[in-house]
Amino acid sequence: MSTEGPILERLERDVRDELSSLAERVTAQEAVRAQVGSTRNDAFPMRLHLSVHRSAEGDELAIMMSAKSSDDGLVLEVDLLTEGGAVVAEGPSRHLPPGMSNREAEEAAARWTKDFQQFLVESEETLLRTLRKLD
Repeated sequence: MSTEGPILERLERDVRDELSSLAERVTAQEAVRAQVGSTRNDAFPMRLHLSVHRSAEGDELAIMMSAKSSDDGLVLEVDLLTEGGAVVAEGPSRHLPPGMSNREAEEAAARWTKDFQQFLVESEETLLRTLRKLD
């Protein structure tokens, strides 16, 4: 898939914007710290997360988005997780196989982005409710 670079750039911008917007909404409603961050390596050319916690020493919740690259293509995933890695809410996943045309890959990434946005809307209350239970 020759468009992996441009697709990842657009996804990173869109996901970061959505996570930043959610962070603003959450911090407006709850006394918490929220931070958007990112990492990348060969296996995961893009990983973005929103981490939320009540204090520096408190438990954390995170919305983790990853793009995993392999010989089978690119897999886009997102979940709401506890600090220990337990899944609180499972988000959308989409596989972009290596043989996709540029147009097909862009359309698949755009569909995943819409599903991701819907996941954030649907899981916001779950995030807030779970946050209220944390130390």
